[in-house]
Amino acid sequence: MYYSDLAAKELVNYRDGRKLGWAGSYDIVFDAETGQLLSLVIEKRSWLGTRSGDETVIPWSAIKRIGEDVIILDLPGGI
Repeated sequence: MYYSDLAAKELVNYRDGRKLGWAGSYDIVFDAETGQLLSLVIEKRSWLGTRSGDETVIPWSAIKRIGEDVIILDLPGGI
């Protein structure tokens, strides 16, 4: 799977059904030594689409399923 394949997917927390945004506005964090994926860093945006400067880190372990249209997350406390 390519980065561009992930960018068009919506992030959804399955515990409460909350939509957390589109994956296209995130960065992927890798371990430089092992190449293992560590987390997604999502930049929050205002309702006008401007950047707010706030970021949310989602650990890779919270990603439960990558589907055709969505990425399902397991975030017990939300973000």
